[in-house]
Amino acid sequence: MLSKISKTVLAITLAGGLIGCTQKAEKPVEQPKVEQKEEKPKVDLVEVQKQRELNYLNAVSNSTTNSGKVAREIGALFQKASLHPQLIAHPDWKADLENEYNKIQADYDSVKRYSDVPEKYNRSHSLMLQSYDTFMQSKVKIFEAMNEVNADKLQEGLDLVGKSTELMNQSSAELSRVSTQK
Repeated sequence: MLSKISKTVLAITLAGGLIGCTQKAEKPVEQPKVEQKEEKPKVDLVEVQKQRELNYLNAVSNSTTNSGKVAREIGALFQKASLHPQLIAHPDWKADLENEYNKIQADYDSVKRYSDVPEKYNRSHSLMLQSYDTFMQSKVKIFEAMNEVNADKLQEGLDLVGKSTELMNQSSAELSRVSTQK
C-alpha cells in the first residue's frame, strides 16, 4: 500500500493540479494571433457592367460629337470651294482641310484605342471604326484629286464621305437599339 508520505505527496500533487487548473481557467485563454484580413467589399457585377457601358458610351459620344462638328467644318470648306473653285488649289485652304482631317484622325485613334468595349456594343463599335476608316480614305482620295486636278477622284473622295456618314448612322442606330434592350 501507499505509505503516509506517498499519500501526502499524491494529495498535494492532486491539489496543486486542481488549483493550477482552476487558476488557468480563470485566466483568459490566449488564442494564437491570427491576422484579420480586411474584408473586401463585395463586387456587384451588374453595377460593374453598367459602369463599363456608361464609360464606353461617354467615350464614343465625346469622339463622335467632336467628329460631327469637324465634319461640318469640312463641309463648310467644300461649300466655299464650290463657290470659289480656285480655293482648292490654294495652300491655306488645303492646310485648313488637312487640319480638320487631323482632328478626325485623332478621334478615330481614340476610338480605335478604346479597349474595354462591352460585348453588346461590338457590332456598333465595328461599324464606327469602318466609318472612321472610310472617312480617312476620303482624305487620301481628295488630296490626290487636288494634287492631280482630277474631278473624278474628287467625287470618289466625296462619295467616301457619304459612305462614312452612312456607316456612322448605322453604328448610331445599332448603339441605340442595343442600349434600349434589357
